[in-house]
Order: sequence, then structure tokens, then C-alpha cells
Amino acid sequence: MSHATNGPRAVRVAPDWLPNTNHIGLYVADALGYYAEAGLRLELLPFDGEAMPNRKLPAGEAEFGLMPQQSILSMRSRGLDVVSVAVLARTNTTALLVRAASDITRPAELAGKRYASYGTRFEVAMIADMIRRDVDTPRCWFPFADQETARDDLIQRGAARGPELVPAEKLDILQALYAGEIDVAWGFYAWEGIQAQLAGHQLRHFFVTEYGVPNEYFPLLFTTRRLIASDPETVGAFARATLRGYTYAAAHPEEAAELFLGRADRALLPPHTDELVRLSMRWLAPRLNGTLAGVPSGQHWGWHERETWAAFAAYIRRLAREHGLPPSAPDAEETGYTNHFLVASSFV
Repeated sequence: MSHATNGPRAVRVAPDWLPNTNHIGLYVADALGYYAEAGLRLELLPFDGEAMPNRKLPAGEAEFGLMPQQSILSMRSRGLDVVSVAVLARTNTTALLVRAASDITRPAELAGKRYASYGTRFEVAMIADMIRRDVDTPRCWFPFADQETARDDLIQRGAARGPELVPAEKLDILQALYAGEIDVAWGFYAWEGIQAQLAGHQLRHFFVTEYGVPNEYFPLLFTTRRLIASDPETVGAFARATLRGYTYAAAHPEEAAELFLGRADRALLPPHTDELVRLSMRWLAPRLNGTLAGVPSGQHWGWHERETWAAFAAYIRRLAREHGLPPSAPDAEETGYTNHFLVASSFV
């Protein structure tokens, strides 16, 4: 790929949220010149809640986007030929967040509670499934005598309904949670969870993978099949430069935090920004590079593991069937991702 005449190739990336440490590798790759070395110029687009990456890429307004696996599956079920080209976080670090002072001590008690919904296709079905699974799981149950009556009450509430929905786009989610305007929110522990701690608010976290949700790649770097067909060289160059950035960030979390702080728009960052980013990277780094116990490490970072992809796709297929949602594409367990552009990677 030569850009000697026209200069670096501009590559537009649509983020899934405001700047946060899930995006760290993009900032690091840009700061360390990895994109420039590849003949590319990063254009990280402003987050737009009205036009998420699932709209921008099919419309030709961005070359790449960041979204979770469930969004890729949803887009493909609607006939949008999008493809994940790299896993940015091998471990799903999201959790349901509730106030520690609330009466919600387990997912089974979320039935009927006010949840700040992002309006995505599967989120409510996933929470309802967590409620059902927790009700059916013989954990420690209850510290009082009439355990059977209490369990029956949970079963009736959990089987009857999931959470009550409050549109998230109208809320500052953490502030709404602190103020009691909502009872539960879905967020990243490495960002919203630590942000709450620094603000002096105690939250309880239900990590979704601990309550029956298979590990989901969250987020992914994706593009369109159209761009892969028309300009595979740019797709490969951008994927490999980005993964160099994430690999460096995972190996050097403190330096990566400083690079992020030096380049991110501070007007878009929350209070306690410096400490938040540094603490977040300390917690997130081992989850980025896949070194935690139980995390597959047979392939280098960025790789899609077939078993992980298929297990979550099968889970989404079941939820769609049980909740009357549009079905997944027939080949969802086998398609929607590629490792092709990672094969020639070389990392620092």
C-alpha cells in the first residue's frame, strides 16, 4: 500500500461510547506512530448516540467501528454484511451495577426493578435470563428460616417479568443510579465501576459471565465485507497497527494511561480523570492480553477463538427463540469474524 503521492490514508473509526480505556489501543497506536508507519491516519469520530457504528459503517460514514459481539450478530441477522477483524478485549468485563445500599443482593432480585436500557436487541433478554438462572441456582439462598417461601417469591417475580425499562439515552446513567432514579445499570467495571468508587459511591457488581452468560467478545473491531473486498491491504494494515497498540498497552499499562491522557479530549472525560484512567488500566491490562486463568492463550492477542464465538452465538440464538426476537443468521456460530488479517502480525 503506497501513499507517497496522496499522503496517509485516512481511516475513520466510529466508537461505541465516549473515550474510555476500552479504546486505549487506538490512542497508543496513534501516539507511538504505528498508524503512520502503516501509511494511515487515524480519524477517531465523536461518539454519536443517535448514529452508532451499526449505522455509520453500512452508510459509508466510517471504515471501522467498535461494537460487542451481540451487535455483530444482530446486524448480520438484518442482512448487514459486517465482519469482526479483531478482538480488543478477550474477557467480557461488563457487570450489572446496583447501589450497595439497595435491597438488591443478587440478580434474582432484579425482577421489576428500573433498568437503564440502551435499546439494544438482546440486553433485556440477557438480564431476564440472568434472573431466571440465579433463581434456579441453589447458592447460599437466604439467612432466615423460611427459605422455601422466599425462593418461591423470587421464582414468581423472576418468571413473570424482567426489569422495568428506562431509556438510557435520556440519562447520565451513573448519576441516575446514585440519585435512585434507576435501580440497575449495565456498565464496564474498569470504567463506570472504578469511576463510582472514586466519586465515593459504593456499588454492587454482578459480572454477567458469573451468572450464566457465556463469555462475549466485548468490544470488537469490525468493518464491512465491502471494504474487505475492495481494500484488503488497508484493512490488514489498520488491524495490525491497532493490535500493536493494544498489545503495547497491555504490556505497559502505566505508560499507556499517560499516552491516553495526553491525547483524549478531556472535555469528554468524567471527573477524577487521571486517577480513573490509571486505576482502570491496572485492572484492565491482564484482561486485555488474556493472561488470566481460564482465558484462552493459544493464539496471540486479537484472535477470535472459534469455541468462544460459537458458544455466545448459540446463547443468543436460544434467547431469540425464547423471547420472540428476530432469529440469528443461520450460520451465526461459524461466521461474522475473520482472523485472516492477524496472521502476519508482529508485536512489540
